[in-house]
Amino acid sequence: MAEIARARALTDKPFGVNLTIPPHLSGARPEDYIEAIVDSGVKFVETAGANLSRYFPRLKAADLSLMHKCTSVAALALGADGISMGSRFMLSTESPMHNAVKQRMLAAGERDTRLILTSIGDTTRALNNALVQQILALEKAGATSAEDLLAPAMPSTVSSSASMATSG
Repeated sequence: MAEIARARALTDKPFGVNLTIPPHLSGARPEDYIEAIVDSGVKFVETAGANLSRYFPRLKAADLSLMHKCTSVAALALGADGISMGSRFMLSTESPMHNAVKQRMLAAGERDTRLILTSIGDTTRALNNALVQQILALEKAGATSAEDLLAPAMPSTVSSSASMATSG
């Protein structure tokens, strides 16, 4: 709610929120987020990740414009009039993404990517790197939770290592 209040303070225009609930995320209660969105009075909501369709009637009843994000191919196959291209905008001139990252992404082809998180139903395409290889190895070893699969990317791993290195 704090971020919604912050956005409201920055504009008198309608704005929306993105509600992404990764499948199999333990402890997530989508209904709490849905009620916060409805209570906040925002006009648009984009959903992604877990299947949140059971909450769509509640959002529509609150007169929110609703968009659910899925792959572009799936959206077009289902008859969508348009698609969301969020990742592509990371490469725009206006994006604050570091230029080295933009250049790496521009130089990459589809064969430079890997599909990760398929074992938990949250398939994501990512540039192949050491972290992606760690996640793939965890999937191959049978990891079954988002927390386990994404542990190598979590800052707590870095901060724990840093604190151990400085506490000795």
